[in-house]
Amino acid sequence: MIIVTTFKRPGYFEKAVVNDVDAYVLKERSIEELVETIYKVYNGKKEYSASLMTSFFTDKNPLTPKEQIVLREIGNGLSSKEISEKLFLTDGTVRIIHLL
Repeated sequence: MIIVTTFKRPGYFEKAVVNDVDAYVLKERSIEELVETIYKVYNGKKEYSASLMTSFFTDKNPLTPKEQIVLREIGNGLSSKEISEKLFLTDGTVRIIHLL
């Protein structure tokens, strides 16, 4: 699922991530960028707007540093398996953090 929105509020973004949205991008993107997002999602990747990610990580965050790193890697399009290998975590731990 891809959400294209004008809402830059972190609360909406956090809910989207919790509900495993594949992409959450802002309407200010060009058509070419939106098409690129569609291809990324079609190929199993995830994409989140950079400005939302910055806001999410600079505002007061209830997530632990490790959870934030996992979320950042999800935003970079990595799978649970890729994240677990990169961060030396079990796949189950990454999936649990992904559900938070």
